[in-house]
Amino acid sequence: MKYYVYLAFVSLALFFATIPVNAQTRLTIASDDWAPYEMVQDNVVNAGFSLEVIQAVLREMNVGINGKIRAYPFARLDHHILNGDVDAAFSLSRNEARQEKCHFPSESLVNSKWVLFIRKENEGALKFSSLEDLKGKGLVSLEGMHIHQIFGNF
Repeated sequence: MKYYVYLAFVSLALFFATIPVNAQTRLTIASDDWAPYEMVQDNVVNAGFSLEVIQAVLREMNVGINGKIRAYPFARLDHHILNGDVDAAFSLSRNEARQEKCHFPSESLVNSKWVLFIRKENEGALKFSSLEDLKGKGLVSLEGMHIHQIFGNF
């Protein structure tokens, strides 16, 4: 299984395809706190599935990391990657601004579903079949995330 996961994400190397790779190549990499994919302690990503895949791919490419993989709140991470303060970031999804300034490999590091849920005691109180049905409702999302842009008008 480990071998399959490694092969499935080797295309992550495409992310670094425009960088000349040699033993001296070192990248400044950042992420956010998104357990179990990236887990943070003292503002450093120190564990998680995504971290293990990133480290394996970089090892295979003989590419080092400048210092440690820094963890930032999501909006700040987005700012750093868009302004070139870091060379690479994970796990950010595609949006228009990132698509213009970042290279995304053809295969995702992680595929996850986003779902809308309500508190158990409110079950049945909210019925919807389209985004239009949610207008005027209180919704929570992380600022800077693509989903925040979709629900920003609600």
